[in-house]
Order: sequence, then C-alpha cells, then structure tokens
Amino acid sequence: MSRKIMDDRLKMLMGNDSLPVRMRPVEKEPEMQGPPSSEHASAPEGTLQHSGSSFLEKPDHKDVDKATEKAIEHDQVIPASSWDTIENATNASEKLSPLKPQQRTNTKAPDHGSTSTIHQIPAPLGALGQLAAAGRSFCPLKAISKYPYKYVPKRVQEPVASSFFASGKFWEKGWEVYYIYPLGSSTLGPLLLVPFSQVQELLVAVNTALNLNLTLPRDPEEIGFLLHFEDDYTPRPRYLGLATVKMSFENLEGMIPLPGFKPKDEPAEAAAPSDRSLAAFKLKVERGIAATQRSKNAAKLKRQENRIQSQQGWGNQIKRLHRYLGLRERSRESSDSGAPPSTSGIASCDDHPTTGVSEAPKPVPGPVDMESAAPYVSDSSVVFIAVDLEAYERNHKLVTEIGIATLDTLDLAGVSPGEGAKNWNSKIRARHIRIQEHGHLHNTDFVAGCADKFEFGESEWTSLESAPQLVASCFRAPFSGPSQAEDMEPSLLTASPTPKRNIILVGHDISMDISYLHTLGYSPLTLPNLVETLDTMLMYRSLKRELQARSLGQLLYDFDLMGWNLHNAGNDAVYTLQAMIAIAFKGISLDGRTKEEKDTEKWNKVRATMDEAVDKAKMESEGWSSGGEGDGGPAVPSKVTPPTDSKGKAKADSNADIPEQ
Repeated sequence: MSRKIMDDRLKMLMGNDSLPVRMRPVEKEPEMQGPPSSEHASAPEGTLQHSGSSFLEKPDHKDVDKATEKAIEHDQVIPASSWDTIENATNASEKLSPLKPQQRTNTKAPDHGSTSTIHQIPAPLGALGQLAAAGRSFCPLKAISKYPYKYVPKRVQEPVASSFFASGKFWEKGWEVYYIYPLGSSTLGPLLLVPFSQVQELLVAVNTALNLNLTLPRDPEEIGFLLHFEDDYTPRPRYLGLATVKMSFENLEGMIPLPGFKPKDEPAEAAAPSDRSLAAFKLKVERGIAATQRSKNAAKLKRQENRIQSQQGWGNQIKRLHRYLGLRERSRESSDSGAPPSTSGIASCDDHPTTGVSEAPKPVPGPVDMESAAPYVSDSSVVFIAVDLEAYERNHKLVTEIGIATLDTLDLAGVSPGEGAKNWNSKIRARHIRIQEHGHLHNTDFVAGCADKFEFGESEWTSLESAPQLVASCFRAPFSGPSQAEDMEPSLLTASPTPKRNIILVGHDISMDISYLHTLGYSPLTLPNLVETLDTMLMYRSLKRELQARSLGQLLYDFDLMGWNLHNAGNDAVYTLQAMIAIAFKGISLDGRTKEEKDTEKWNKVRATMDEAVDKAKMESEGWSSGGEGDGGPAVPSKVTPPTDSKGKAKADSNADIPEQ
C-alpha cells in the first residue's frame, strides 16, 4: 500500500492530517470495483450479519435452554448462566456506544483474474483513538481466534472450527477492534481487544447452530480471557477500527497510534489513579497478553507475575508496619476498603480491593526524628507478638523450646525511639518456655543450641500437655511475664475483663514457627483478633532488593544490633522484634529518597551485577586455549592410583591369570 493511500485512510478515520502512528509494510490491496451489494444491508437489531450461513440469529431463551439440555461436559468451561452477570454490567455502556458493526461491501479483485470476493474496511462511525466507555468488558482478539483449538473439547473442535473459524469465517463477523498499551514495558506491544458482547453473540450462534453449550473458559479473568475496565482513572481501550477479513486486521495493526495519543477533544482525567488501581490494571493487561501467547510463554509470565506480586507484598508489609508504629499515615482508601490485611504471611498488592474512590496520594514519609515521639497515632492500636520455636535437630517433630516476645504500641505512645531505637526496644517483654519431656535433647551438630542461656529473664518449664494452654495465655492481656498477675492489685483482678486487642503475629520465616505451633496443638491463625502476620525475613528481602533469604543473625549484624546466644528461642523472639523495628526505620529513610537517588542506586546495582558477570565469564574462559602452535607434546602417562586392599596393599592384577591368546 502506498504512503498516499495510507494517509488517505488515516484522514478517513480521523479527519486529521498529522497523526503519529506506527507504520509498517502491508500487503497490496486490490482496487475496488463494482457497487456495494444490497445483499449485505443493515440487518435487524438482535441478529448477526454474515455473508453465508455460519452465523445465525441470536436465539431466545427457549432456544438456549434446549441447547443447554444437551450440554457437553468440559472441565474448562463455566456455566452459561454466569453470562447474565457480565452482560448486565456491560449492556448499559454497550447501548450508549456509537460503535456498531458496519455494512460490508463486496468487490471483485481483477488483479487475480477471478471473481473472488474480498472485504474492505468501511468508514467507521467511531474515530480512531476514541476512548471506550467506563464499565465495558473486552476479550483479547487473538485469544478469541484460538478459541476452538484451545478451549473446546476435542470431539467438537472440528465442527466448531470449520463452521465458524477456519477459512476466514472468523473474520467475516466484523470485529470492532480496540487497543491498549501495557504499563511500564518497553518490550510488550499493544493488546488488541474486542467487546465482550460480540464474543457472547458468537458463542450463542455457535451453540444454536451446533446444539452445544460452549461458553467462556473457567476463571476467565484469572487467565486474561475477560478484562473489565472500570471508572478508576486507569487507561481504557481505544477504538482502532473494524476488521472484516484477516487483511483488514493486518492493516489496522499497522495503524495503531503511539502510546499517549488521544483525540483533541477528549477531556483530561479528573483525578489520578491510585497505586492499587495501577497495579491491578498492569496485572490485568499482562494477563490479557499472556492469553494471546503460547502456553510456555504464558507460564513464564505467570511465574513472573507471582514473583512480582510477592515482592510488592513484602514491601507493603513494611508500609503497614509503619502505620502500626505511627510512622506513616493511613490513607482513606485503606480505611474504606473494609478488608483486613492478609494473614498468609505474604501480603500482595491485591490484599485490599480497589474501591474506585481516588484521593491525592499521601506524602512519602521523611526522615524520622529519633528524639521525638512517632508523628502519627498507631493504626489499629496493635500488640506485636513474636514467636520462635526450636526443635531437636534429629527430629523436627520434637519441640524443645518456645520463645514469645511482645511489644504493645500503647507502651510506645509519647515515647521517642532514641538512638538505635533503644527506648522502643526496652519496651519488649519476653518469655522462654522449655518442654520437660524434651529437656534432655540438645542441638550440637547442625546448630549451636543454648537452651540454658536466656538473656531476658528466667526460663520456665512446662509439660507437653500444658504447653498449648501456656502459649495461648501469651496471646491474651496483659501480654507479659507470668508473674505480673501475682503483682496486680486485687481490685484490678476483679474488674471487668480487658477488651481484646488487635494482634500482629511476627516471626523470622514465620511459616516454620506456625508449623511448630501446630505440632504442639496450638494455632494462632484461628484467633479472631489476629490482624495479620509479618515476616522479618521477607521484609528484609524487600528492603535490600535481594532474592536470597538471610538469617536472623545476618539481619542483626547489618543493623548493628548485638545478638547474644542465638538459637535460644526466647532470645530469638526478642531479636526478631528488634529487627522488625530496625526494618521500619530503615524503610522510612529509603522512602524519603528522591527519584534521582533511587535511579542512581538501581543503575549502580545493575552495573555491579554486569561487572560481576563479566568477571565470572573471563575467569571461566581462561586456561581453555593452548594456542594454535605446537603438536600437543609427548604422551602423558596415566596417573590413576591402583586399587588397594583393606590393609593398604596394592591388589593383584586381575588380568594376570588370563592366558595370552
């Protein structure tokens, strides 16, 4: 296609002479001849246009019920009844949209010397780049084109494909094509979409014609087959054009505007999207792209998606920790979400669903004055409870020690952290419990156990039978040592019980300690007042941007904290809370950096990684080349040592008794 023809097409679509588009060579189109055919006049509303008999009229509910009675069994499809919810959510915006399938024109192609029919792109009612209405749902076009080969049972693949998809039949429907760009990717191109309502009409036609009950794949949103675009100020799809044959689709691909393009008369967004809305949008589009790729690439993208979600979740743990300690203000969106944070130990950016309410982002916390009290009120007035358990190294089912440390945020109110947060660290209270039946078991081979060296009080002994009740008492007020109840005044003991406090369970590799607690017969995850769990191992990885997990001792060393007699459960529980506080203050200082400082640190780390890889490659390549000259030198005798017997003497030659031939 010549450049002039392309320019004329752009003017037809936009009415704009200067449009920044991505251009690429396309197949030459035959010249149009002959008048438009009246055979393809506008069809009545509720029917599908098609030059043939593949697409039939949309059936009424009775016809659908008949098709449902003979539904095929397929473990990757969801009930057709679920269409109603999606259809109701999109009908309003679909009716308001001016973009409807247009008439097609039949023309002859004299260049080929035949009377074959081709379809040209008619002038669409919608302008190129027109923004889709909020609330509409879309499906990836390429995923729909692969529907019979990927989502349909094998026994009906052939009739579905041959009747509605093969030999260009798929494109004859006339697809309204939209495009949208992924965020933050320089390698992924735009995702092409079609309205869900058109996909629904296609499936109804297939089911009616072939007496089937095909529908969307199971969990369509999770696999990127169905994408909803709400009014949350994130990007929405933009109209590209109408594709009636494969060639017209390829032409449209070559006319996709550059990112950031929008019509001149489009108003600016009223507000900026929230961080969670942007994260949800990015994930949604990446899933849509994965649905158009091969399964291997899709699996790789899914693993990357899970990794990113986990890493972002670890960072969100630190931000929530700031709120609990009064170092960061809680945003209105978090308050309105109404959903408690995750208790899985790995929080993600989807822990709190987006409500659609946007607000100006809270300012990034600046450096904290260690000689002043926390600037904000503690969020949720929580009590941090750190647990650490030690088990016998030869049998991990035998728990030998239980360490529990608590930090009540009420004790921190009005208290300055002090140098190195020593004032806050002094508020930590701890208990060290040993199991009587396993008191004779000591770890010496793999770790240096020190069960008798509790640094923060006196160790207690309990039986296996009483251990669950004793541990449970540490999760109730007064969250302190066992002797406090004896020291309390009688008037306080007879007073009304203290209301339950919100609890944050803390640990270093917390999932392992929870598993040990289950072995004892106690599960803190069932507590109704448990808000969430925080893992210092994961938060530290997020802080340092490291893939490798670090031990508790390495954290203490990095934060310049003194840790005596590690692997004593009581000591480790205290050190875990100290490390948690250090992570909180380090995270605040990193959040206060400028964008330039963050970019510099990122590129320094990239350069260091590249230099390390180059040095490793050089070291591994040295010594392999012996030069091109020389003939290899004399033969080198074998240096294999002959076998010896139990006394160290060389064994007799096993071949000595074999006569020569």
